[in-house]
Amino acid sequence: MADMDDDGKFREIDDESFDDSGNMYFHFHDPSDTGGVRGSDLAQGMDGLLGEMMEMSLGFVEHVLSLFPGDVQESGELAMRAVSAAAAGDAETSNRLLHLLRKRIGTTPGICKAEADNLMNLISEALAMGDEEKASRLMKKERKLLSEYIKLAEKDGSQDFMEYLSARTERARISEMLGLRKGVFSAAFEMPEGAEFRMEDFLSGLDRFYENTADDEHDDTMYLFLSGAGNAVRVQYADPSVIISGLGEDPEKAGRFTDLLDAFDMHGSYVTVTVEAGKDISSAAIDLQQVLAALIGCYPGTRMIAIGNDVVPEALIPAIAADSEDGYFCEAVMYMILYEDTNEGRSVLRSHSAPCWGRQDIGIVISGDEDDKEFSRLVAVICEVLAKHIAHRLEDGDHVEALGMEFRVHEQIYEEEPVLLLTERKDG
Repeated sequence: MADMDDDGKFREIDDESFDDSGNMYFHFHDPSDTGGVRGSDLAQGMDGLLGEMMEMSLGFVEHVLSLFPGDVQESGELAMRAVSAAAAGDAETSNRLLHLLRKRIGTTPGICKAEADNLMNLISEALAMGDEEKASRLMKKERKLLSEYIKLAEKDGSQDFMEYLSARTERARISEMLGLRKGVFSAAFEMPEGAEFRMEDFLSGLDRFYENTADDEHDDTMYLFLSGAGNAVRVQYADPSVIISGLGEDPEKAGRFTDLLDAFDMHGSYVTVTVEAGKDISSAAIDLQQVLAALIGCYPGTRMIAIGNDVVPEALIPAIAADSEDGYFCEAVMYMILYEDTNEGRSVLRSHSAPCWGRQDIGIVISGDEDDKEFSRLVAVICEVLAKHIAHRLEDGDHVEALGMEFRVHEQIYEEEPVLLLTERKDG
C-alpha cells in the first residue's frame, strides 16, 4: 500500500500500525483472519452510511424549504414528514399528516395518490391478518381516492402518465374486489408447463393488434398501456412459487394464497390482465380478448384461462385466438356462457360477464339432454339477447326476439345475483 504526503511523494504504509476502524466502506484485515469482514460490522457500516445519506437528503430539503415563505415551509415540512413516515412503513401516520396537509393547501393529485398508496399497504396488512371487513372498508376509501386522483390528473395534465395508468388499473382491481364490475375486465392466463415468460416475446405478439408496443414503457414483468379506445390496460407476470417463498415467515398467509391458487387450479406461473374501460365498455372487452389472443399465440398449450371469476372451458380457448385473428368478437367466451346447476335444482345455461357492462346476466333453463346442435342454438340465443340487453336494458316481463323466435324475460336470483331467464313464447 502507499501513502502520499504533502510533498507529493508516495510512502509505504505501515500495515501493523495502520488503523482503518473508521472506514465504513471496507475494513482491511489480517490475512490470517479467515473469517473476513464480520457481518455485524458490515451491517453497522451500511446502516451508518444510509443514516448519513438520509441526513444529507433531509438537510438538503430543509435548506430548499428555508428559501420559501414561512407558510410554505410549514406545508413542506408536513409533506416531508408524511413521505418519511410512508418510507418507514408507517402508513397510518403518513395519512394523518397528509390529511393535515390537505387542510392546509387543499386537494392535489399528489396528496390523493400518496393517501391511496398508503391505504393499499394497510389493505395488504388487513388481508394478511384475515380482517376482510377492515380490508373492504379501506378498499372503498382507496377507490374513492384513486377516482379523485384520476379526475384531478386528467385536468392537471402534468402528472406522470404511467402513474396515471397505474392508478386506473388499480382502481379497476379494487372495484372488482368490491363487486363493482361495471367497466372492469380481468383475466388470468396460466403459463404452459416449461414455458418462460419474456416481455419482448409478448410485445412482439401484441403487435398483431396494436402498433409500436415495443416502444412503450415496460419492465420484465409488467406492461401498462392506453389502447386506442382510451382503455387502461395492465399486463403483469407473476410466479406463485416466488410469492409463497417470500411468505415463508407467515405460514397462515402462505396457506391462504395457496388455497386461492388451488381454487382456480393454478399451479404454475401466470399472467394477469386488467382492463378499465374508457367511454366505450365493449371496446374494453375487445382489448381483453386481444391481449389474451396475443398470450395464446406466444405461449400455446395453456391449460387454464380464467375471465373474471370463471374458468374458460379448455376446448374454447383456441376460439379466442381464432376470432381475434379474424377480427371478430368472441361472444361465447367473452360473455362467459357456461352451464351450471343451481341451488334450486335447475340446470341453467347463462352468461357470467354482463355485470361488466352494468347489466344482469341472461340465462335459459335447460334439461341437460340437449344435443350439440341444440346447445349451440341456445348459446347463440343468449349471445343475441345479451347484445341487445347491453344496447338497451331489458327488464323483468319484457319480450325480446332472437333467431326468429320471441322470448319473455323473467328475473330470478341465483347465488344472490339477479339473472334474466328467457322463456320461449310458443304463440309467437
